[in-house]
Amino acid sequence: MIKTLFFRFRGGHVAHGSHHVGLRMLLVVSLLFVSMACSKSDSPAPEPEPTPDPEPEVIHHTVMAYLPGTSLLSFYLQNLQAMCEGASEEALKTNRVLVCYQPKGAGTATILEIMNNGTKVSMTRTVKSYREFNPSDPTCIATMFDDMMAEAPAESYGVIIGSHGKAWVSASSGALSLPAQPGVVSYWQTAEGALPTRSFGDTGAEMNITDLASVLEGLSVKPEYLIFDACFMANIETLYDLRNSVDYIVASPCEVMGTGFPYDRIMPILLSSESVEEKMQQTCYEFYDSFNTQTGVWQSACVSMAVTSELDALAEVMKSVHAGATRAYEASELQIYDALSTPLFFDLGDFANHYCADEALLNQFETQMEAAFPSSARFHTPAFYSAYNNELNPIHYYTGVTVSEPSRQYVMANRSTNWYLASH
Repeated sequence: MIKTLFFRFRGGHVAHGSHHVGLRMLLVVSLLFVSMACSKSDSPAPEPEPTPDPEPEVIHHTVMAYLPGTSLLSFYLQNLQAMCEGASEEALKTNRVLVCYQPKGAGTATILEIMNNGTKVSMTRTVKSYREFNPSDPTCIATMFDDMMAEAPAESYGVIIGSHGKAWVSASSGALSLPAQPGVVSYWQTAEGALPTRSFGDTGAEMNITDLASVLEGLSVKPEYLIFDACFMANIETLYDLRNSVDYIVASPCEVMGTGFPYDRIMPILLSSESVEEKMQQTCYEFYDSFNTQTGVWQSACVSMAVTSELDALAEVMKSVHAGATRAYEASELQIYDALSTPLFFDLGDFANHYCADEALLNQFETQMEAAFPSSARFHTPAFYSAYNNELNPIHYYTGVTVSEPSRQYVMANRSTNWYLASH
């Protein structure tokens, strides 16, 4: 509504000569109030500029941990707690940690996401539950990793695998880590009263390494590293099968104590901005140091880092060693990393030094070993514990990786491995 005010001059009469002036005043005042009326608060206000949504945080790295089986469940729960403590609230803003394990039985599985609210209380979020889950089925495991990557897409990925393990030896070769039983003799039977150690797969639910390699090679993004929290996996026959699956592999040539890796110490490393190689070297050291500071049979830790891109060249050098001058050796003189009834895992470097009679070839082998297994990431305690004799066993020679060729166990099966075929 437009309001118009009339002003009277000189007692209500318009003075002579001022008629037009009054009209002009009337017009000005009228326009002024028209302007004021258009700015009243009850008029429609202009639309505010929309506030842009904040840019989402870029997820730099996702750790995918797979802890299958039920026999180590109590240790897995400790591992989850340690992961929660080690993955800081700040680090989880740009990184994620997912874990698949089997808390409700061997036929089901759950994927959790590790959380942290600044406390040391274990915090997780259930991402997915599987009503049917088969740890020995490669298709099932491939689906699980695909689900993890879809849930937590990132610029890069890393894999942790925990459980029991027997390196390259096939799942059909007998159940592993069997407890001692009266009247029962098994190659993989542990000594009476032995402490629990780890391997790949659970008793009766194991997976062949070649199947694992196919799963990892089939992922949409190649993982940067694989950490084996399992026994005997720093074995050349095993690592060679996985050479195209990941860039770096951290593993132990001997048994890993049931408590596994110190995740409260290595999680900050895995979620840091360091290079992948530096992360793996630090992970090796933290694993070694966490056990080296202990006493008795618990002072047991051997570990190394494999640079997978160097393994083909190592096979070529070893092929030259086999084709060149060699000498007879006694397997009993070689460094071993198990206490099985017939030794299966021998130090690869010690084997080459006893076997190769060509000094130039031996130097070439050692140079390539340094490239494939850098000494900066090889660590060992003075001895290693084995559940197969329930004792500490001395270490006199160490290159951090084993070979099974000198063994009298599984001879024909070993000669069909990809490593043996490539290195002969």
